[in-house]
Amino acid sequence: MEYNKSDFSADKIKQYKAVTRQSMARIYADQPSLFGDGFVKHDISQISNGKLYFYSEKRWNSAKESSSCQDKLSAAEFSFEISNMTGEHRFVPWEMIDHWHVVYADSSTCDNSAGLFADITYTIQLMNKDKQGNPVEHFSYEEAGLLAFYKVITLIYFITGSLYGQRLWQTISKGGPMHQVIKELSVGVIYHALATLFMLTKLLWYAQDGKENSYLSLVVIVFQSLAEFKMLDMSIKVSFGWMLGSSKNVMDATLLRQIQLVVGTVTFLELVLSLWNHILLLCICKCLVVGVVVFNIKGKLSEERSSLRKDFYTSVVKSCCLWFLALPCSTLITLILPSYHRLKINTFAQRTAELVAVFLLYKLFLSRSLYWEVSSLSSATLPLRLDKACGKKNYETYKR
Repeated sequence: MEYNKSDFSADKIKQYKAVTRQSMARIYADQPSLFGDGFVKHDISQISNGKLYFYSEKRWNSAKESSSCQDKLSAAEFSFEISNMTGEHRFVPWEMIDHWHVVYADSSTCDNSAGLFADITYTIQLMNKDKQGNPVEHFSYEEAGLLAFYKVITLIYFITGSLYGQRLWQTISKGGPMHQVIKELSVGVIYHALATLFMLTKLLWYAQDGKENSYLSLVVIVFQSLAEFKMLDMSIKVSFGWMLGSSKNVMDATLLRQIQLVVGTVTFLELVLSLWNHILLLCICKCLVVGVVVFNIKGKLSEERSSLRKDFYTSVVKSCCLWFLALPCSTLITLILPSYHRLKINTFAQRTAELVAVFLLYKLFLSRSLYWEVSSLSSATLPLRLDKACGKKNYETYKR
């Protein structure tokens, strides 16, 4: 049996093209998320006595446990005959959205003694109208709303970049106690914005004909991984106190190379897990990353005497946790929800949390009061009391 599925989505329209021998005439189509008053259209090359069998998730699990071929077919929720060359079959309206397992079978499916017959070429379309009655919307229920969401995210990036890009560039150009960390953050945000832009391009491409561009998908994952690398690298450097111009901590070149090697390895692992779609392992990896950052910053807090600097590091670690823990938390929540909600909720939660984390970090770094506090109240430039015996408090003035 040969099977070649085109990349149409399940909820609105799914199209399957296949060539099968009647002696082996059984094909497992997919798990479309159909709802409402959808319908099936088929087009075959010759007359067939086959049927399409539809199984709900519960029926499919029980059918797989059965050892009898006929019992498996009998467990189907309902079936449609495809005896004519072309045909259309209406569904009974479904109140609940669910995954449906689709199987093609004919009279020779359960007969092992049946001989070989001529190949049958057929195309199956599983169609479902959207709210406007359009039956050829290519996004499935799992993907519904993603295009509009990424349009909003891209618009936010464009407007924010237009309004504050020049000011940000001036801040980085003139230097200062925090220009280095702002520069690192900005590079990570650029990578994240590019990932968002390419994701929007991919979804717009997909909306035209329902065919997904695999190269764009790879580009999105690569830029998202680069953003993760910069955010993780920045977080660890801040946790060591290396990114602040007024810090007395000197960057250790050997330790820095070791950290970058570890960060690069973790980022590559996340890239591989994203390509393989191992969400659980990816969440575990992100949790371990957060654990390392929190452990370093807790050690840094124990060394600091200034409450202002402690508040600064605490705010940094909260924003970093928001960035890295968005996916694990949303994944944990979606475990109790139907599977068709998981993609949307994970995407909405992760991208929104990342935007909020970026906003909080920029607000933290660009705050004028924080600039003064971090640069002027560091342990290296604190006011020095000269004479404790005098009743007056004399201080030596230091100029930067």
